Amino acid sequence: MSGVIFVVSIFWAGRILVLAMQRGLKVVFPGTKQRNPVTDTLVTLAVEAAVLVFVMLLLFVSQTAWRLYRALDFFPMPSIAGNRIIFYAAMGVMSFLAYLLVPVNSPRKLSAFLGALCFAFAYGCTAFVLGNILDLEKYNLLYGALGSLIVLLVNVYFFFMLFFFGAQLAFVIDCFDALLFSKLRKARNTAAEKGAGGKIPIGDKLFFSVDGKMKKYFISFNKGDVIFSQGDSGKDVYYLLDGEVEVIISSLQQDDDEVHETISRTDILEHGSFFGEMSYLLSEDRTATARAKTNVSVLALPPPLFEKILEYDSSLDRDIIEHMSRRLKNSNDYIPTLESE
Repeated sequence: MSGVIFVVSIFWAGRILVLAMQRGLKVVFPGTKQRNPVTDTLVTLAVEAAVLVFVMLLLFVSQTAWRLYRALDFFPMPSIAGNRIIFYAAMGVMSFLAYLLVPVNSPRKLSAFLGALCFAFAYGCTAFVLGNILDLEKYNLLYGALGSLIVLLVNVYFFFMLFFFGAQLAFVIDCFDALLFSKLRKARNTAAEKGAGGKIPIGDKLFFSVDGKMKKYFISFNKGDVIFSQGDSGKDVYYLLDGEVEVIISSLQQDDDEVHETISRTDILEHGSFFGEMSYLLSEDRTATARAKTNVSVLALPPPLFEKILEYDSSLDRDIIEHMSRRLKNSNDYIPTLESE
């Protein structure tokens, strides 16, 4: 009877552990991907089975090692430090697999590995400190069986806190450029609202300067330089940091036997604007020519990075919709002038 209660308790604890991990990792790793409910249930059951197998294997190995040690005097018994290293290494492997397999929008393997490594090391250090601070014998003497429960709850609390900290670290490593750009854009928007002309405050430059992590996307153009031409096949989306950009839409008109290229419309973009996004959104060639009206500096965002920015920065969707609506309004205002001509 006691064996049945033990197995049921292990199963119940494993299910609570898996559900907490699954729901927490969905929050840590957001995204647009969706998982079939049947597949989601199967993943939950598979993780529960893995946790149960891990616990049972751990108990079996420890019991087997102890019996061999008692039967064979020369059997090498691992030291306490060695047992802890093996245990925390196993926890790191389990957390690595959890970061990769449980969430729908899982991080890259390297990011998951670094997050799991951080979790295992941090929890090992925390457990060592707690083991020296919390005297289990004293708690058992004062509270009886509740003493062990108090120590267990403290360990569970730090386990989940550090587990999700490792997951958050993996998420940040995986999406660092997208998150940094979002912080950069918000800092510039805040500076513009305060009347700083879109310039980042000196204190924020230490964190959001393009001379750092974003330098690889930084491009500068002189006045009159063509950033891209109408009909080009590029898909990069540009974010204007400084200066003004002239967006030119031209058309071909035939006059007798000659074909002339005439400028249909010109828009002027200022700092903080996106341009070139139409080619990415419509999967078509460039629909306009972008030319530097002044000396400008831009960030050229490749499509995978721009997708991540759209995925994790909800405020950007509104800005792009407003920008495209403004272009559409300018086009509608320009149509009557063409008809009058």
